[in-house]
Amino acid sequence: MRYRFEYKDSFWQDYLGALEYISEALKNKSAARTLDTEFEKCKSSLLTFPKASKPYASPPDVDMDYYRLRVKNYYAFYVVYDDVVEFRRFLYSRSNLRDRLQ
Repeated sequence: MRYRFEYKDSFWQDYLGALEYISEALKNKSAARTLDTEFEKCKSSLLTFPKASKPYASPPDVDMDYYRLRVKNYYAFYVVYDDVVEFRRFLYSRSNLRDRLQ
């Protein structure tokens, strides 16, 4: 089966916020571009078998398994249903992930 990508607004807020923080606050536009490129590369690995890793602890009000994709110092959290890989959050790996996913 071939999957397609979809994105929740919460993912875009996290993702664009991370890129802006790295680019503007840290003054490292090169690192922001690298993170963006790395995400594009990493997510392509999900197109054929997105459930290759074990599920991550999903928020209690979500009835689907959350999976995570490591992208440099971040995790892209996603769910899989039908032929869709839906990205929901993009969080810094050293933050309190369980609390941030609630």
